[in-house]
Order: sequence, then structure tokens, then C-alpha cells
Amino acid sequence: MKSIKTFIPLSPLSMLIRFLYLFFIVLTAFCIYACVEDENYLIAEKVVISVFVSIFAILFLYLFIRSFFVHVSFKNDFFIVSSDFLIFKIFKIQYQFILNYEMIENIKIVSSKKNSKGGSIVSSTRSPGFTYIEFDVKNQRNKKRINVTYFSNNQIEQILDILINKVKEKSNNFNIDLKSLINKK
Repeated sequence: MKSIKTFIPLSPLSMLIRFLYLFFIVLTAFCIYACVEDENYLIAEKVVISVFVSIFAILFLYLFIRSFFVHVSFKNDFFIVSSDFLIFKIFKIQYQFILNYEMIENIKIVSSKKNSKGGSIVSSTRSPGFTYIEFDVKNQRNKKRINVTYFSNNQIEQILDILINKVKEKSNNFNIDLKSLINKK
């Protein structure tokens, strides 16, 4: 089934993360090359700098995976939210799910320090949390969530607009409008 529209995170934050990731990858390669080319490659300063740059590259790889691989695809009868492809559950924020428009009872924008399933993740207790679009689903106790932290405001509005229009199309008693959701954000 062909997608109506697919959203990939393009916020300034996600673009900065991508740029910094590429920068640190190039810098890591340069540090490794400089250590190998120099006959005094065991100089402590070069090793420390290489390790330091590599640690930052790994950190930005973690953020890169999170900001690049999550996307939202809208189909005619349902939509798909992809996972952020992190292996360990304690770091994973977005889990994959497929949801029919007919199953949605309510849509909200919430902020939470938990992952998309409501489970705990490793993060700083002082962090503000992640922004989610949350769905109340018919006949299910757990709510479904889309992490929209790395999406631009324009993309979030477009996602909400498509969701609201599709749910109204499938359900006659759905009465949420885009302006009320954006104002609550």
C-alpha cells in the first residue's frame, strides 16, 4: 500500500545533531590517521584527544540514530510509526506501532520523561522530557505515543492536521480541531 505522506524529523535540533555527527566522524578519522602516520603515535596527548573525540562521535551516533530513523508514514486506513532502532530497551524512546484511524478516540500533546510505551528510560532527572502526540485507543488500556521532539513545529502541525482529518473521515463523533491542540502545546 502506497504512503500518502511520510515525515522524517527535520527540526533545527535534528539537523544540528546530523552535522555534529558527521563532523566528529571526520575528526575521529583524522585523529586516527594522525596517530598512525606519526612515528611517536603513543604520545599521551594524541591518544587522549583521539579517545575524547571518539566518545563524542559515539554520543552523536546515539542521537543521530534517534533523530534520523524515526518516521511517521500515513496510509489510507492506518499510519505507521517506526522505532528508533536502539538495541537496549533502557535507551529506547520510540517503539514501532501501527494504528488504524478508526481506533483513535482522543488526541493530545503531552510531555513525559518516559518512553513511547510509558516505560522508564535512562535520562537525566533534570531533563525537560520528550514531546509526544498521545492517542487514546478504543478497547486498549495503554496509550499510543509518537515522539515528536525531533520534528519541526511545521511538521508537527502537518502530522496533527492529517491525523485529525483522517480520524474525522473515519469517525463521525470526533470533534477535536487543530487549533485547540496547537494552543495546548
